[in-house]
Amino acid sequence: MASDPFHPSSKRAAAPLALVHGDLLELPVESYYRSRYVLTLLDDYSSMGFCLYLRNKSDTLARFTDWLANVEWHCGCMLKTFRSDRGGEFMGKEFSSLLNSKGIVHELSIADQPQQNGRAEWFNRTVLEKAGSIRHYACVPKRFWNFAFDCALHVYNRTPLRRSQWKTPVELFLGKVPDISYFRVFGCKAYVWIPKDQWKDKLEPHAQEMVFLGYEVNTKGYRFLHGQRVVLARTAEFVEEEFPFCSTNRKEDDKSDNLDRIPVTDHRLDDLPIVGMDNGADHPMDEGNQPRPQTLNNENPPRIDGDHDEGSPHQPSSGTNPRTDRTPSSSIPQKRIMPREPGNVYGERRHPTEIEREIRDRQDVLHDQIRRTEEGAERIRTAIHERRFEDLQTHQDAERIRQFKEVDKPPTTEEQREAGSSRFPGALEETSEDKMDATTILLAALSQTEQKVWFDTMKDELKSIEERNVWTLVDPPPGRKPVRSRWVYAIKSDGRHKARLVAKGFTQEYGIDFEETFSPVTCFETVRILLAHAAQHNWEMEALDVKTTFLYGKLDEEIYMEQPDGFKVKGQEHKQAALSWNKELHLSLLRMGFLRSKVDAGVYTYHSKAGSVIFLVYVDDGLFLRSHIGLLRKKKDEFMKKWESRDLGEVKEYLGIQIHRNRQTQELWLHQIPYVKKVLKRFSMEHANSVRTPLPSGYNPEKAPEKYQATSELQTRYQSVIGSLLYMALGTRPDIAYSVVRMSQYMSNPTDLHLKQALHIVRYVASTPNLCLQYHGKENRIYAFADADWASNRDTRHSTTGYAMYYGNSLISWRS
Repeated sequence: MASDPFHPSSKRAAAPLALVHGDLLELPVESYYRSRYVLTLLDDYSSMGFCLYLRNKSDTLARFTDWLANVEWHCGCMLKTFRSDRGGEFMGKEFSSLLNSKGIVHELSIADQPQQNGRAEWFNRTVLEKAGSIRHYACVPKRFWNFAFDCALHVYNRTPLRRSQWKTPVELFLGKVPDISYFRVFGCKAYVWIPKDQWKDKLEPHAQEMVFLGYEVNTKGYRFLHGQRVVLARTAEFVEEEFPFCSTNRKEDDKSDNLDRIPVTDHRLDDLPIVGMDNGADHPMDEGNQPRPQTLNNENPPRIDGDHDEGSPHQPSSGTNPRTDRTPSSSIPQKRIMPREPGNVYGERRHPTEIEREIRDRQDVLHDQIRRTEEGAERIRTAIHERRFEDLQTHQDAERIRQFKEVDKPPTTEEQREAGSSRFPGALEETSEDKMDATTILLAALSQTEQKVWFDTMKDELKSIEERNVWTLVDPPPGRKPVRSRWVYAIKSDGRHKARLVAKGFTQEYGIDFEETFSPVTCFETVRILLAHAAQHNWEMEALDVKTTFLYGKLDEEIYMEQPDGFKVKGQEHKQAALSWNKELHLSLLRMGFLRSKVDAGVYTYHSKAGSVIFLVYVDDGLFLRSHIGLLRKKKDEFMKKWESRDLGEVKEYLGIQIHRNRQTQELWLHQIPYVKKVLKRFSMEHANSVRTPLPSGYNPEKAPEKYQATSELQTRYQSVIGSLLYMALGTRPDIAYSVVRMSQYMSNPTDLHLKQALHIVRYVASTPNLCLQYHGKENRIYAFADADWASNRDTRHSTTGYAMYYGNSLISWRS
């Protein structure tokens, strides 16, 4: 005959304390407070757990009674059912009398059938495994198991659970979302601040090295081990990658507890309050139920949790974040290492609690990566492959036209500066499909027929300058050095020739010629989410291009520029040209009734009884969106009366991204196929062998050896490859985002292996040139998915975080 199977139960209590599971654990080693038993209690509704430490089994009734009075008072509800096994501690007359007097139903499991109280058994295992894991990792001796239990339980109660619809036990039990910004690594090294009244003199150390043992309950403070004593403090610097108990082989000596590994260098800590050494049987209930010590008179207490303020009997209260504490003085022993938190692939160091803020950061990846070194920032624009002609100056002698120079060699310092800043708007402009290869332009320019075309385009540029009263011919005042000028040429994708007279902005001096230069533009995420919304609701979308954009700006400063050879006029395009244009555009849109978004400075909205219109602007590229074509055309015409623009009609391309849509099925596709083909042609990889992944499986890049220095040719080629791929990763190719950003960390000093793997990404793109983003569906909800590894970067041991955000079924934002 076989025993009947145990069927899983999906029933749960409907309210806190409707059902509590209880069990008793026996530990093989006495704790720091000489406890051998743990009474574990689990609320069935919220999964909130409690641990009460006992020296003897006979202490169960007293500890349970204190716990019951405490939780019922703070929870505001009464315990209705208590489920346990038939252990002697639960079967005594006094325990039964307590339950009967309060009307509590006592459910008992069958002897030798622990499955009937499965949740209690599961909770015991959970706490044991979590506590054991953090204790072993920090090499903390066994006798400190009660501190590991406290810390593990503290974290568990603040961890979202799937069965609770991703709410934490604390939130369900008390109704408030807990704060976890104060969490630290159990057993790590910490420098604890010593109160001033305990300094012998001003030259004495202001902090002492200790071991972090968790969080003191009902107190704004941490527990620390110093020598053989547990002390409390609320101001400390944590070194979360160092563990004083760990030797080189990370083994502990349980017999001696290895307490001598903790440095004790200052007898003045005898005056610090220490955690009591009594039984603890009469102390109020809490998660760890440790004896209550005195409070240290330190400044800037760490933010332990907000639950104490909410009336919780088992959680510490909130204060200031410990990250704001002052660093201990330099008199701390020289071996001290400053705290380091796991970083991310962008090279920034962030505490884990700042991940959400990092996700909301609207700076694009290109700007973050390129600015890491000045050299990489200045070269990337040339590497991205807008082939410019240097100083094409009109002269009476036609032979000067034949002096066009290609930027085909590694850029010099001056050429780098002339490429301008590494801000994304400029980089995007250079990667745009509107630019034609420099070789093609050179051949055309050397043609006799094309010479006239280029002269005409230069005359048109000067005519626009005159019409807008940009310049006045004057002599510069004494001591003012005029900035130099140059011509920049391009052939647009529609065949139009474009010549621009610009000032060499790098010769301007900060505080004299300019102050502010940043000009806000809309971000890719905004463009994608509005396009997705337009596809779902079948909105109208029309684009325009503002002519001679930067000539509209009005400068706050006086700028003096040299006249270009052959033309006795004064032109303008300078460091603050984009900012000046944006100011004028902003004021004009306000007069038209538009309001700027507080979230994205490149988005404007117009609201009236007739409806609403959304206007996106990226420098001189505008996009109008509206469900009703009449109101859209009205505002668009009003805009074009103010600013001379080319009407591009229904949008087919925006910011170099191709847009295709099916109005009947309300679907929209975004892709960069023309740009992909251009990049493949640029690097002669149109027919490269196909690969299945952006980077080879298992490849983890590392920086070059310490004394290695890349050649300028290798550096330029590598930056050109990465710069081209970055634009794809930002636009429509999230599948290469991690690989490109990871490899972009080596632009300042790449090796041949780095270049090989960067070209491997290009081969992957060649294998998947037609991938696109598809926007469709009717759902308007936002979904976000995120994950992170731990210390995968071999150079810095930073972690990698990635996320993807969907608007219904449409991918709108990603980062890795």
